[in-house]
Amino acid sequence: VRQELGLPINASLVVVVGRLMRRKGLDIFIRAMAEVVAHHPGAQGLIVGEVEITDIGLDDELKQLAMSLEIDQHIHFTGYRRDVPRLLSAADVLSFVPSQPEPFGRTVVEAMAAGLPAIAARCDFGPEEIIEDGQTGLLAESENVDALSGAIDRLLADDELRAALGTNAELAIRRFAPETVAMQWDEALSRAVHRP
Repeated sequence: VRQELGLPINASLVVVVGRLMRRKGLDIFIRAMAEVVAHHPGAQGLIVGEVEITDIGLDDELKQLAMSLEIDQHIHFTGYRRDVPRLLSAADVLSFVPSQPEPFGRTVVEAMAAGLPAIAARCDFGPEEIIEDGQTGLLAESENVDALSGAIDRLLADDELRAALGTNAELAIRRFAPETVAMQWDEALSRAVHRP
């Protein structure tokens, strides 16, 4: 995957997956990566997804931002991809820290299922309900460049922590298996129907 994307084989790869929208905090990710690259010169950021129709031109703005921060050689845009699991398997860390709260965060679950440590937004619901901070991933404040860069830096600097979080996440994510979710729905509906 890294060869296909023209990325260094041994680079530390941080990936963001999702539609390119202003509310996804991609500018914060790029600014955070500028700080990360200062400590990890080989670090690369991969932004996967197409631009949302309401945010046409955002990709050009983000590329311009990377150029202004002099890290355009470290930030790569793939556009829409059908092989997200392959890309996740090639990454070292997932970043999912939108600037506005997300109700769930499917990308976080997909990363965890792949054994990929994730950094998600601390927002009292959604990703914060999925990740146990320091056990199955890391949480960072939204719109906080230093918090995100610190979390990325922490994971890239500690192979054992990355491996432990990835393993714990892969085990914890079983609660989102289709049969488990179906059973929870069945129980909830049964309680609702039998409520006095």
